[in-house]
Amino acid sequence: MMLAACRKVEATAAEWSEFDLKRGGWEIPGERMKASHPHWVPLPRQAVTLLAEWRAIAPKGQKYLFPNRRDSNRPMAGRTLNALMDRLGFGGKGTPHGMRAAFSTHFNGRHASADVIERCLAHVSANAVRAAYNRHAYRKERRAMLQQWADHLDLLHKKHGKSAALPPALRTTHRKTHHSSQNRRSRRSQRKAA
Repeated sequence: MMLAACRKVEATAAEWSEFDLKRGGWEIPGERMKASHPHWVPLPRQAVTLLAEWRAIAPKGQKYLFPNRRDSNRPMAGRTLNALMDRLGFGGKGTPHGMRAAFSTHFNGRHASADVIERCLAHVSANAVRAAYNRHAYRKERRAMLQQWADHLDLLHKKHGKSAALPPALRTTHRKTHHSSQNRRSRRSQRKAA
């Protein structure tokens, strides 16, 4: 979701047949889109790498990228991503859908083309006349924008580091693990001294 700026349901119900990893594209059929129009997502390098790694370990013939844990013939449950964010300590601080707002805010704040931003988000123009006349797909521009976004996310990750990004609940768990390993070393030292 973060790398593709897509909606939650577009990600959770994604099928392997929709992806062309060689060309770095994801073609979401209209029946899975909010506005019922097919949507092409140019995948940044980081997304292609992740998907290729995921594909290599996924069972052969698996239809969905993220199958339901109880029935692999169905996609992941829609609430799963929200539950994951809750478990990681981000409940009440954000939602999966909020990642799309972060994408839009980032590029609007840099005065990027509103048309390109809205195409990346698969939004239909509110201006019916403009929508009827402007049929440009902005494919090259969208690819560049999503690559810039993925690179920006990489920089944020490097800047803040893994431990800094951990929510408080996980930091506590990490500290407990660290202390327990220190205690084990201390007990070993005491045994050696005895």
